[in-house]
Amino acid sequence: MQYEFELEADQILADQLAQSFGPHLSAPALALLQPILSRQIRRSLETTSTMDAALRMRTVASTTTTPLVDFCAQHADAGTHALVEIVAFRAALAERMTASLLRLRQQY
Repeated sequence: MQYEFELEADQILADQLAQSFGPHLSAPALALLQPILSRQIRRSLETTSTMDAALRMRTVASTTTTPLVDFCAQHADAGTHALVEIVAFRAALAERMTASLLRLRQQY
């Protein structure tokens, strides 16, 4: 189940990045950002496995803040405008990942 969830989490991440930051960051910038956030998410998933699903996914999503801010600061041309999207991105990411995890738990 963990492997399937990580695959779905990567797809959710890609979708949310495009939706939240696509208007502000170029496609190549998003392609650079995705693996950075994916690694952060996977690390956080390993350390939060005993938490309730919703709290766990909010915690996991919150760990993307620092890498997002760092990345946006390095892309000053559009990155500073993207900063306003972080809170909504985290909320949507957590909500979608929670739904995915609960669905997979029911399947297994």
